[in-house]
Amino acid sequence: MPQAASQRTGQPAMIEAPGLIRSRLRAPPDAARRGTRWPLTPDTRRILVCCLLLVAAPFLTAPGNLIADTKFDLAIAPVRFLARALHLWDPQQFGTLQDQAAGYLFPMGPFFALGHLAGLEPWVIQRLWIGTVGAAAFLGTVRLADRLGIGSPWSRIAAGFGYAASPAALTLIGGLSSEFLPAAMLPWILLPLVSAAHGTGRVRAAARSAVAVACCGGINAAATLAVCVPAVLYLLTLPRPAPRWRILAWWFPAVAAATWWWTVPLVLLSRYGVSILPYTESAAVTTSVTSLSNALRGTGNWVSYRLVNGQPWWRLGHWIATGTVPVLLTGLAVHQ
Repeated sequence: MPQAASQRTGQPAMIEAPGLIRSRLRAPPDAARRGTRWPLTPDTRRILVCCLLLVAAPFLTAPGNLIADTKFDLAIAPVRFLARALHLWDPQQFGTLQDQAAGYLFPMGPFFALGHLAGLEPWVIQRLWIGTVGAAAFLGTVRLADRLGIGSPWSRIAAGFGYAASPAALTLIGGLSSEFLPAAMLPWILLPLVSAAHGTGRVRAAARSAVAVACCGGINAAATLAVCVPAVLYLLTLPRPAPRWRILAWWFPAVAAATWWWTVPLVLLSRYGVSILPYTESAAVTTSVTSLSNALRGTGNWVSYRLVNGQPWWRLGHWIATGTVPVLLTGLAVHQ
């Protein structure tokens, strides 16, 4: 038959081995799977560009110098700092109990340690960390809006930028990034719970949400606990067919398991340590600038108004809170 066909068409007959024919038949599906595994759509490209901008932006501030973000010894000698954080007692500081040092064990401490082991300069690691926190806040907001079906691709990107570059975010991220980290992880805490509310696996969703809670760290326990409140409120306000209590039954133990590494040292610190908050951050001090307008504008952090020798402690935060242009813009946004 192949010879007869070649005589009719005038072309030489092609006889192929069966194995080669089978491999060719299998090639298109494999190629299709490789081509569609990670599709780089225009929306994905825009999101990646925005993330790169957020990561690169901190490098424009005082390049080559460390800024006063959290602890200098973490940036300079992160491995040594993490070794001390494993112990509640620190004999190097006149024999004192360390204040929530265990909260740096994850994720901030390992981030700096890996950068140090990679040979990066301390200021570069610090800027990469700040940029990563901002990018996490942006990307989480975009994905959460997409999961909830809110807005268009462009409006979701605008919302992500609005969250990552809000007055509250810009005030904290360059001076106390560990306090903004829980807020940056809040969308990631909610994402799995939204999926669970729409019928996906409750156990897996609770575990993924708990991992996001663990990524908040335990440097500021109050901030970490605060971002768990929206998750609980979201679950409690789901429509009746949703398995609200079943999700919570898995989520609470998962969060407890994901945070024991800093809650246990914190309990020990509260038992054997001395609280310095009445002398440094009393309610009278922290609420002295609290007002409805400041809360809505995102400028209610009391440190933004603090002056040392006539100079603001947080320059950007002070400018956002008291500058003419920021006050007008934030006030305009509040009244919309």
